[in-house]
Amino acid sequence: MLDWKPEVVESQIGINFKDYYVLFAALSDISYAKQIEDVTASNERLAFLGEDVLKFTIADYIYQSCPYLQVSNYQGLMVKLTERERLTKTWFQLGLGESYPFLVNTEERAILRKKKNNPFEKAFLALVGAIHDDRGFSQARNWLVKYLIMPLLQKYLKDTPERAEPELQIKFLGNTLLSSLATDYIYHLLPGVEVKRLSQFQRKLISKTEVKQYKDHSIQLGNDQAVGFKQFLGEQYLIANEQNNRTAFRVMRDWWVKEFLEEEEILKGALSQLLKDGMPQKWIIRTVLGYSSKDYDAGRDRFHELMDEG
Repeated sequence: MLDWKPEVVESQIGINFKDYYVLFAALSDISYAKQIEDVTASNERLAFLGEDVLKFTIADYIYQSCPYLQVSNYQGLMVKLTERERLTKTWFQLGLGESYPFLVNTEERAILRKKKNNPFEKAFLALVGAIHDDRGFSQARNWLVKYLIMPLLQKYLKDTPERAEPELQIKFLGNTLLSSLATDYIYHLLPGVEVKRLSQFQRKLISKTEVKQYKDHSIQLGNDQAVGFKQFLGEQYLIANEQNNRTAFRVMRDWWVKEFLEEEEILKGALSQLLKDGMPQKWIIRTVLGYSSKDYDAGRDRFHELMDEG
């Protein structure tokens, strides 16, 4: 790791990290990670996590603060708040643009920031993912509200409590929640796995086939009106959020995983795909399953157990 001073970055963003390596990874472009020969230090995976955390935070905020808007307006605000130029601008307003992310590219940053898919947009998303991963969703949400959402929306907020489209608004909330829960789950289930595969596994968890199965099972869990699963999920989140808005995301994630997912099957399917991709068994045992060298024999047994091998 670079001889850098995380305290400087922490003071700029107003967040103290428990694990400085998570912050370092968020600030490390893939080009730099390859240069230091540590691709696990790149911000690719954290950006994958941060993108859905950002979208759910926006959905949560506008649902709570803008009941008077129609869902089409919600969707419009989502586009505005996630556009590349806005994320890049916020990154520079935080004072991070001149030094971060760590890059191999020597092009002037003032020029680089104007390019499509510039590294600052990804670094912003990765920082969101890092805050969520290290400090929890409520911290990431509060940070996003302060630095990204309120600067745009504060002057447009109205004291109008009536909901324009109650059911559609809850479905909108539940849809973004489901996506973020799936992303958070897959991110933590499969450490070290590249974003291309994480995205594939995440999409399967929120596919129409899976959502239909979630709905069928939800009837046993209190979905008496048999509403769509995304609406039901949104309703359950609002209950959890009312009880404790600091823990609601984690409560919903744990509930969804426990009630709707078969983790052994998901993990087995993921490992099978990784083997097809040519990933070494040793790498899977150490990186994905998390067994160190001294526990490798136990990890190998776990691998064969998952793959139903003798």
